[in-house]
Amino acid sequence: MSFIHFGCWGNLNDKVKFKNENTETIDRGSKPLEKYPIHHVVEAIQKDIDRRKINFVSVAGDNYYPTKVMKDEEKIKQVNVTKVNTLMDQLEKLYKNLNKTIYLLYGNHEMSDKAIYIDEDLSTPQRPCVALSKQLERLRKIHETNPKMNIQAFMDTMHVGLNSHTIVIMLDTTIYDDVKVKKKDKKDKGDNTKDKETKDKPKEKDNIHCYKDFEILYKTYMENEFNGEVTNKHLRLIQLMQVVGILNANPNKKNIVFVGHHPIISFKQKKKEDKETGEKKMVVDPANNKNLQLFFRRLNIILNQRLASDSTRLHYLCADTHLYEKSLITLHPRKELNDAPRKRIKIHQYIIGTGGTELDIQSSIEDIKKYISKKSDDFENIDYTINAKERFDNCYGYLKIKHETYNKSKLKFQFIKVVSKTGEILWKSKSSLWSRSRSRSRSKNTTRTRTKSRTKITDPQTRRTRRKSRIYVK
Repeated sequence: MSFIHFGCWGNLNDKVKFKNENTETIDRGSKPLEKYPIHHVVEAIQKDIDRRKINFVSVAGDNYYPTKVMKDEEKIKQVNVTKVNTLMDQLEKLYKNLNKTIYLLYGNHEMSDKAIYIDEDLSTPQRPCVALSKQLERLRKIHETNPKMNIQAFMDTMHVGLNSHTIVIMLDTTIYDDVKVKKKDKKDKGDNTKDKETKDKPKEKDNIHCYKDFEILYKTYMENEFNGEVTNKHLRLIQLMQVVGILNANPNKKNIVFVGHHPIISFKQKKKEDKETGEKKMVVDPANNKNLQLFFRRLNIILNQRLASDSTRLHYLCADTHLYEKSLITLHPRKELNDAPRKRIKIHQYIIGTGGTELDIQSSIEDIKKYISKKSDDFENIDYTINAKERFDNCYGYLKIKHETYNKSKLKFQFIKVVSKTGEILWKSKSSLWSRSRSRSRSKNTTRTRTKSRTKITDPQTRRTRRKSRIYVK
């Protein structure tokens, strides 16, 4: 029993210079599809050693990235319908080879709050969610051609039971996404001082029409109940109650795996222009999703501290940040929520934004510590523990989740490296995780080797060494 997870794949990324067997660089001018990272990710999944045991595949959004072009000295977004169709065809190809259900979630690039243009027609702006519209349109055509094709696009909260111990719940997290808007306090004309910028204030994205047009979490009766003014806050309430209903119907699950697009917390590097010198420098770009944190806190209160129970292990799989990272997020109780008895919620977060889009640069541990200490108020009641050994920004790949062989109540998470940033194919090499897993399965002494390694872990000195490899940021 297992499944595959990846996200941030909807970009035919041509910045990777692939190499052939003679180590000669292939021309990037006009690339066939196999010269893009997403092709190799799909191919690696199709040929995974555990492909016959895979139950389903979860795709965590950002299924297409609109192209940025200039119009009247202003940057606008443009959708290339041919590229959208090509990407959706990759899902069709994946299903045909695996014959397993594919659950398709949406990201912030699907639920855009800005006008988008189609192809070369830059005269008439389209509705902001036209990228989502073209994706669903292509999927409908695929289903018409092959009615047995089981690619389920997100409409309401979805869930799958892996076995008696594990349940997987898929969320829409764009409804928790806020944008920061800078407001300026203008001085009187007689004062020569420059405009003073106030603190960034979060503002809800105006993308409710995307949910309304395609009936994603949106129900017509909601307009009467909320006086016709339905916002993202109402959709958050609807999704929260759907999740409560799912978990109440599955009361004895030891592993609860949530799947979404946006991380609870993540860090990356971003170029930013220095106001004094005008030079572009790399700075820390954080993502601290307080609305998503509030979702888990409220869910825990409604379920009588079930998420904080010692018998429940909580996992969260996401994307958005274009790298791979494993971390532990601890949400401490907040007095204003009155969540007594006071228990911590521990969430094992896996960021897999490595589906094929251009990779981000990860922030160093030192930079993250400096940023959190500087912005300590924003990270109140949260502990953030990064696993330094499970953190990559130099390769594309996917996450494989399966139950342990001798303990079906425990999950094993394995990141499969597929393509490096420099264009080296990793999953076919002898050193790849895919090949090593195959060699282990054929070994006669597999059980004995595993037993020895577990015995070593009980040694106090070894345990201390392993703890040091985990970088703690508070």
